[in-house]
Amino acid sequence: MTPGHQKSGEKSDVLCLKSGPVECILPVMKSVQVHYEGHVQGVGFRWTVKRIACGFEVAGSVRNLPDGRVEVLAQGEETDGFLEAIRTGEMAGHIGKELICEVPRTSGLRGFSIIP
Repeated sequence: MTPGHQKSGEKSDVLCLKSGPVECILPVMKSVQVHYEGHVQGVGFRWTVKRIACGFEVAGSVRNLPDGRVEVLAQGEETDGFLEAIRTGEMAGHIGKELICEVPRTSGLRGFSIIP
């Protein structure tokens, strides 16, 4: 870690920067690709994910894959909370497996959409 930069011990998603006498706390933007397996197509899963996204500071998309999985691309300061809401929400019983991979951030990404 470089001088003046340290990770907060309380939250893993907050980066603390020190510059002189002032301390700034900046949220860390996270970008993930998530694949959900189970009975996740034909049950309103994508619409539910989009609705959940409206409650969080995330941008991205959700789409059905030909192999029966659903893919979510999400980026933002509240990505972890968003994924937890999907995991524990009304569609939780349809999720058999969740595979999360961090991916490079996409600049200029806005809103959350369902890809047909």
